[in-house]
Amino acid sequence: MSNTVDITGIDKPKLLAALYNNSEPVNFSSLAGPGWMTEEKAAEIIKEDGLDFDYLYDHEIKINLGRDKVDPHAYDRNNGEGRVASIVENLRKSIEIQPETSGGELELS
Repeated sequence: MSNTVDITGIDKPKLLAALYNNSEPVNFSSLAGPGWMTEEKAAEIIKEDGLDFDYLYDHEIKINLGRDKVDPHAYDRNNGEGRVASIVENLRKSIEIQPETSGGELELS
């Protein structure tokens, strides 16, 4: 894959929910899904269906989350150029970095 986005360290349910929530539904009334995907619902879907997605309800996801790098082409084609990279960047910014300590609580002076 020449044009890939690194998703190493990103929580897969969180990423799937973000991809779903940042995509437009296609006009398949028989596949209508929730208006908003929660991380909990995304985790259930991953547990049941795995990490390779074509359509998720009425949203065209077309991405495989089973590796550390994803090909964003199909998702970006339908949802805007650079959208996957932007979603991943925003998720990375939201990850809280916990300070390492030497086995105890942080001491503030």
